[in-house]
Amino acid sequence: MKINELLREVDSAVLSAEPNELRGLVVALTTAAARAAARQLEESPRPPARPTSEDRMLTAKQTAAMMGVSTRWVYEHAHGLPFSKRLGADTVRFSERGLRAWIESRKP
Repeated sequence: MKINELLREVDSAVLSAEPNELRGLVVALTTAAARAAARQLEESPRPPARPTSEDRMLTAKQTAAMMGVSTRWVYEHAHGLPFSKRLGADTVRFSERGLRAWIESRKP
């Protein structure tokens, strides 16, 4: 199915859904978006992950803002992001330089 056809069907589903169905629709769409993003990560070349002395380590909140995703998404996908660095059991940071290179590599 072509993307434009799929988007028209999704738009139609949103407009015709009963109010009590909208929550489930939002969950399904969010799940599909996360799967698409994860698949894109798997198929994309990985930029260097090591920060340099001129690099800045970002929090998940800062990283999420730059990526246009939620902080929760960043934490859930940190293990697959090549610019992430686990500093402890509950601490993860993200290379700003690596993130910028990763974003740049996805531009058409």
